[in-house]
Amino acid sequence: MPIEILEDRIAPASVLVVSLADSGAGTLRNAITAVDASGDTTNNIIFANTLHGTILLKSPLPAITNAVTIGGTTNAKIAIDGANKFQIFNVNSSSIDVNINDLTFVLGNSLNIGGPTVRGGGAIYVNDYSGTVKINNCTITHNRALGLSGVTESSGIGGGIFLSAGTLDITSSKITGNLAEGGHGTAASASGRSGEGGGVYVGSSGTLVVTLSTISGNVALGGNGAPGARGANGAAMTVGSAGGRGGSGGAGQGGGVWSYGIASVVKSTVSGNVAAGGRGANGAAGGNGGVGAAGGNGGGGGYAGFGQGGGVYSEGTLMLNSSTVSGNIANGNLSGLGGPGGLGARGQRAGGHGYGQVRSIGEGGGVHAAYGTLELVDTTVARNLADQGGGIFLYENTATQLDNSTIAFNKARQGAQGGGLWAYIESSDPVIVISTVIGQNVTGARGAGQDLCVNTGQAIAAYSSLIESFTAGSVTAPDSSLPVLENVSPLLGLLHNNGGPTWTCLPSSIRSPLIGAGTLPVDTGLPNMPTVSDDQRGHGRVVAGTVDIGAVEVA
Repeated sequence: MPIEILEDRIAPASVLVVSLADSGAGTLRNAITAVDASGDTTNNIIFANTLHGTILLKSPLPAITNAVTIGGTTNAKIAIDGANKFQIFNVNSSSIDVNINDLTFVLGNSLNIGGPTVRGGGAIYVNDYSGTVKINNCTITHNRALGLSGVTESSGIGGGIFLSAGTLDITSSKITGNLAEGGHGTAASASGRSGEGGGVYVGSSGTLVVTLSTISGNVALGGNGAPGARGANGAAMTVGSAGGRGGSGGAGQGGGVWSYGIASVVKSTVSGNVAAGGRGANGAAGGNGGVGAAGGNGGGGGYAGFGQGGGVYSEGTLMLNSSTVSGNIANGNLSGLGGPGGLGARGQRAGGHGYGQVRSIGEGGGVHAAYGTLELVDTTVARNLADQGGGIFLYENTATQLDNSTIAFNKARQGAQGGGLWAYIESSDPVIVISTVIGQNVTGARGAGQDLCVNTGQAIAAYSSLIESFTAGSVTAPDSSLPVLENVSPLLGLLHNNGGPTWTCLPSSIRSPLIGAGTLPVDTGLPNMPTVSDDQRGHGRVVAGTVDIGAVEVA
């Protein structure tokens, strides 16, 4: 009987990792290679139950180009160490789903990954992609996205994770201590580049969902500018040339998260992150005048970069639900000094001194939102710090709704610049505040604007809310049946573990005016109206027929 010849087939991949070595049989590297080649969509990479320890990379792992679930089915405890040289996971294929479970990513470095003007994703890089990456019960810590310094400076984006497109779903995970740093200017007068998303960066075609997770201690840092070049001395009867201008510092944006797409943060904590601008460089001295000629003018100093969104920076759609944003910082930096003028020859005048620049500022210690949509539901924003908008900074074209939330104990260093909330409001993009407290915030000088500053002729529309101190004309109450409490302390206690998945601020006294003075969300005409049945801690919202103002309900 003749033998039937079958076509070549590759069995579906379910690959067991039994070795912590970098390469060879039974390693993670070989498992990824096998999965990529399998042609199957139900792949699993499983770590042996008794395998515990660290895989130290000696070269980049293969890109993940096929659907796969990695980890999560055994009790293995595995860390992958990029040795501060290599990016760890690179997901680079469209329309595939990748699930990553129970892993630690440490010391990944995106220095050698990306295009000529950007470096991104120290631990996980997801590019040109339309599937879903799910990260569950993972720790992503001390990874870096470092922009290059040199002939071609580049930005550093997504110190922990970079996502350009598709969906990133993070659950029960910790993203801590990661860094996105822009490259420094090195050639004369070159500017530093931006650092964006110390923990996570999401591009305009990306969707981020964070649930029951912590994003903390991450840093987005702008690069420093380079000093200008000294002006050349003039020949006989020729004025010295002007000194070069100092390079500007790059922006630091989104210490914890930078999102240009759609971002949702649910029952999670964003805390202790920093966004800081790079330093502006000094201008250079002008050249000396030649015989019988004046000296050249000194170069102007470079501008320092802004620090924006210590916790979260968003230029898309951002929702914070039952979450806490606390202890984040947005810092500016020093700008450059002007250079001295060159000397004149034989009684001719010296060149003029270059102009120095003012220090840059930090905007939005907790949240900086611009050109998009911001919605807070049952959320606490507390103990954040910036120059303007200690808690939240709203810039142009940002439709905003704050529902049953607490903005308290934040600080703006500049006087009357919105310790809790700073808003640039346009009539086409209203700011609506419902059953929310904005109080007990401070600024660099006492007086109106300690809690709320609106720097346009518009005003926020408030319903059943408490706003303690605000600039004149910045609050309206459209519905007399849902009055606004003004110029009264909410009597809140400090941020504390009061039960539930995230920390909150409870009223410190039964005399607090917040108790029983709130409402459930009202129809304001904005889309995507939330359903508020529980408070931030998960307690029922309606107690004895009433609702409290703020993120928590007092039983």
